[in-house]
Amino acid sequence: MSVQHAVAAALVTGKAGVDQFTDACVNDPAVQALRRKVMVEADPAFSTVAVAVDITASGKTYSLSQAAARGSDQNPMSDKDLEDKLRTSATGWDPHHDIAPLIDAVWALETSADVSKLASLAVPCG
Repeated sequence: MSVQHAVAAALVTGKAGVDQFTDACVNDPAVQALRRKVMVEADPAFSTVAVAVDITASGKTYSLSQAAARGSDQNPMSDKDLEDKLRTSATGWDPHHDIAPLIDAVWALETSADVSKLASLAVPCG
């Protein structure tokens, strides 16, 4: 993955998800133009899941840092965030599919005697 692309796509679209790595986003002229302006510098003081960003625009610098990436062990996603991420991903293959039974089956996995239902729910139909 390209850090330059990820930063440019996030700034242009306001999101940092799977859709930001599609061919359409990679080829988006606005993302391409911004991607050429993104400079990456490694800093050994940061862990591999941390990031600091300085953005300079119109002569002003904006800074942001994150000690741990969302979804990392140090900054886990909430159950609701995980469910929302699955719903968003499922919408990509069938916007009308009811993903709730899969979500329910995942949360009941520890008490389930038969995981075959879970496996069948995880396969897109159609």
